[in-house]
Amino acid sequence: MIYLYTYFLVGAILVVTVHMHHKFTEDENEQSLEKIQNSLRPANNSLWLWLRGRIFELLMTTFILIPLWPFLALLKIWQIIGPKSLAHYEADPVFSVKQGDLCSQLSIEEIEQIEIVEDPFHAAPRIPFGHLNSSWKKFLEQLLPTDTLWSFEVEWDDVFVPKLMRGYVIVREEQPGPFVVTYRRMIDKMCQ
Repeated sequence: MIYLYTYFLVGAILVVTVHMHHKFTEDENEQSLEKIQNSLRPANNSLWLWLRGRIFELLMTTFILIPLWPFLALLKIWQIIGPKSLAHYEADPVFSVKQGDLCSQLSIEEIEQIEIVEDPFHAAPRIPFGHLNSSWKKFLEQLLPTDTLWSFEVEWDDVFVPKLMRGYVIVREEQPGPFVVTYRRMIDKMCQ
């Protein structure tokens, strides 16, 4: 039983120490959760609201943080000795169409003829891109007189799953620009 008391005592000391460390090292320009909560509270802060918040903090500390203090200790150690920013991590790749992905140059009429939706249940309107026709029209608004429309097809390695993607892209000054994806399918590399 003495081990259990020691475990909880160490947890309580660690929680208080971490709390005090945060209070004394807090950047005044940083938006802390407490500052955000205070800004969202109504102007007529009552004693009851303040007391309720403090009781909730005490209960959370007692029943969650103190029993799980080893995880809190690891998080604090990581925060102190770990990287100071996430700048060195690679960002998730953002899909874009490259020059080598282009297939063939098409006119607006050709694309709209290809993309007419044939729905046997007549749930989608028989117009280019069906229910997504308004998105297609918005895409065409970006088209300048000197631009051309090209189809593209690319195998894109996403963070999780590689995908086969097809669609149409506006080529402006021989560089692919805005695009619309009309087909996306996950590729099962194990079967290839």
